[in-house]
Amino acid sequence: MFDCAAQLRAAHKIKLVDAVHLATALRAACRFFITNDKAMRSTGSLSVVQLGSLL
Repeated sequence: MFDCAAQLRAAHKIKLVDAVHLATALRAACRFFITNDKAMRSTGSLSVVQLGSLL
């Protein structure tokens, strides 16, 4: 999982903690990642959804 996080961090220039969250979601085969972080973007098979867009 940490290898995946490192790759995500390098490829998308995101903070380590964000990369770990995304890598965890990918490993759990999640299709969506819900967040309030407007800077976070979708990566490959994981769609990032802004919480505000759901309300």
